[in-house]
Amino acid sequence: KWAMNASLEDAFVIAQTWVSTSMSNPPEHLESLTTIPVTLPSTQIYEGNDAPTTTDIPIQPLLQAFHHIYLDYTNPSSLIYAMLTSIVSSPIDYRRVALQNIVLIGGGSSALRFFGQGLATALSGAGKK
Repeated sequence: KWAMNASLEDAFVIAQTWVSTSMSNPPEHLESLTTIPVTLPSTQIYEGNDAPTTTDIPIQPLLQAFHHIYLDYTNPSSLIYAMLTSIVSSPIDYRRVALQNIVLIGGGSSALRFFGQGLATALSGAGKK
């Protein structure tokens, strides 16, 4: 029901909750989670409630969206596609050095603990194709 009335604010709250959850839990706890509880702004407006209503959001679609946006080397809009395109367009002598010197900075890379591992896996997988 909530997805039919979801707003941009809802997406922002879901992303914030996921980042907060991933930063405050050990990796073994994250692997066992199937949903995260989120208080969506649109449910309060739609249902006319003053009291916050918590909705359980399934994690699997979030992980699939994350993979598609960042790590899917077949998606021209993904981060990994942009990185690979940049590296392939550089002189062949510099490619290995460029791949060995990828540095992750910013809140997103530390909040999403497995991003670096996923990036390494995606780069390795793309190199084999």
